[in-house]
Amino acid sequence: MKKYFLYFALMGFMTFGAVSCSSDDDDSGSKTELPEAKYPGQAVQFSLSTPLEAAQSGTQSAALSAVNITESGKAIFEVATDGSNKYVTTDVAINGDVYTVSGNATGTITRVASKGTRAESPAQLEVNVKFSKVAELGSLEFKTAENEYAPATAVTTPSASNQATKKLTCTSWKMLGTVIDLEGDVSLFKQFDGGNLAELRDEAIRQGAELSDDEKAMFDKSIVSVDFDDTLLSINYSNGTSDVATWRWANSSYDKINFTFKELDMGNKFIPSENCTADVAFKDNRLNLVIYAEISGNKNYKAKLTLRLQAAN
Repeated sequence: MKKYFLYFALMGFMTFGAVSCSSDDDDSGSKTELPEAKYPGQAVQFSLSTPLEAAQSGTQSAALSAVNITESGKAIFEVATDGSNKYVTTDVAINGDVYTVSGNATGTITRVASKGTRAESPAQLEVNVKFSKVAELGSLEFKTAENEYAPATAVTTPSASNQATKKLTCTSWKMLGTVIDLEGDVSLFKQFDGGNLAELRDEAIRQGAELSDDEKAMFDKSIVSVDFDDTLLSINYSNGTSDVATWRWANSSYDKINFTFKELDMGNKFIPSENCTADVAFKDNRLNLVIYAEISGNKNYKAKLTLRLQAAN
């Protein structure tokens, strides 16, 4: 009975009318709204022509290859390593051509000069950024030499043309909890507070789910937030890393997305790395992402993992 009560409560959430970044009336007649984007029209993607080698890279080579600046005030760093690309999401404050980052990384990126149109042009970047102890990367420092700049392509991301994308991209989404629903050879329905994936994994194993050691290790972290720009989805973890995917709307009603992670070692047993589908639903300042997966092998079952999120600003 408890399972079905929670199920119908979630379904009620999913069918609630979407809330835009401007005021709308809810069922009670009161006004609700999501925050406006911190930096409307200032999203930009910097792709370095030659990756900038880290001055301090620990036991593996590392080079900064790209930075995405979002309207909601996030910077998504792409770092090329020996094995694959790693991603780190930080806060960013924009002041003209100066991007000051804080959180998992500190420092500045300055757009010194550009040629051509502002929307898409070569740019010169002055970089002085230090990463704190990020899992799998350790401490890193990326810094251009004095009076030297890193050439890059700068692509200004246009503001979202539809309300659904504006709602996703206008804020960072902090983690409230998860709901796991497994049906088939493994059966489980349980709600968890926060984003501790190890709790979810351990409960699934107790109910008969089979995971390899590598699959178990992918749950040894907590989701703290989720961020969107118009092409990237970033799931951010307590260890400082992010799983980054490209995404798009899957239908014209703007309530379902498709996404694929940039690296095959991203995601986990219940968040597939490729061709993933998620339902999208808003209520007030909250967002539900319901992610679908099918597991086959010795045991065959379907998984629905709901990420319960709240606007962070």
